[in-house]
Amino acid sequence: MAGVDDVTDATVKEAFGARLRELRGHADLTRPQFAERVGKSPEAIRDIEIGKNSVRLPDAARFAAALGVSLPELTDLADLPRHDSEHRSALLAFVRTARAADAASIHLMRSYLRGLLAFLNAREG
Repeated sequence: MAGVDDVTDATVKEAFGARLRELRGHADLTRPQFAERVGKSPEAIRDIEIGKNSVRLPDAARFAAALGVSLPELTDLADLPRHDSEHRSALLAFVRTARAADAASIHLMRSYLRGLLAFLNAREG
C-alpha cells in the first residue's frame, strides 16, 4: 500500500478481499467450494471479498492453508491494481477513448466488456 495516510479500515478490507478473490480464482475454487473448505458460508466469504467484513488472523491463516499459499502471500496487498498507478492510468485512458468514440466503437467496447464480465462472473462461481 502507498503511505500511512492511505491505510484505512475500508481500504485494508477492500484490498484483502480483492486479494482473497484473486487467489481463490488462481486456485480454481468457486466461492461455495472455498467456503466449505474453510468452514464459512459462501455469504460470509462474499462479504469478505467485497470488503464489507474484516478477517481475524486465525481465519486468515485457515484461508491461506486452503489456498495453498503462505499467510504473508495472502496478506501481500502491495501489488493490487487499485494501488498501481499504471493500471489507473490505463483505465483513465480507456475512459477518455470511450468518451471520444463513435457509436460503432462504443457498441464494440460494450460487447467486449459484457463478454469479459460474463467470463469473470463464471470464474468467481
